[in-house]
Amino acid sequence: MPSSVFQVRLSGLLPFSSFSASLRHASRSSVIGSSLLLTAGAGPRVRLGFRRVPAYMRTGGRMKPVQILALAAFLPLSALAETPAPEGPGPVEARGLTLSQFLWTKRPVVVFADTEADPNFIRQMEMIAARLDFLDERDVIVIFDTSPDDPSEIRRTLHPRGFSLVIFDKDGQVKLRKPLPWDAREIGRAIDKFPLRRDELLERNPAGR
Repeated sequence: MPSSVFQVRLSGLLPFSSFSASLRHASRSSVIGSSLLLTAGAGPRVRLGFRRVPAYMRTGGRMKPVQILALAAFLPLSALAETPAPEGPGPVEARGLTLSQFLWTKRPVVVFADTEADPNFIRQMEMIAARLDFLDERDVIVIFDTSPDDPSEIRRTLHPRGFSLVIFDKDGQVKLRKPLPWDAREIGRAIDKFPLRRDELLERNPAGR
């Protein structure tokens, strides 16, 4: 089946019958844990995520697997394809992530480069790895993107050129952009000056007001 036909049938909101037909004719489908990975020809891969549900619902009836799949088929494709927000400080690849996933919960620190071989990228990731706990204390999530030819949504939003270090606060605002690597302590000290971070520290230690 041509990949273009498959992409059209997966776009937007689909009735379950159309989704099922697309699934049957996909060139490959496999269940991975609680998600379904679909590919068709040379087209993009789409991962559909499902929550594990109890066999019996409140009504007392059994929910069949086909009914669970039907519920997912009525969701927008963008919601299905979005990678769940990772837990912990990372590092994680930017592909499949959006900055809105971390709003008011994390401080994204995004590292860009045009290739993983960039000496600045290598140095930056080494310095972050050396004191990742220091950043975790400040609710940082480290995200990296070294694929300018296949840009993530985060790259398309921020338009970096070459190596770039971008630091966000929890309100989703860019606070700092750096063209050269910073060690974890420098990143942490900068974060400690953010108004939201200061408020957090005062809440934990009211005597410091």
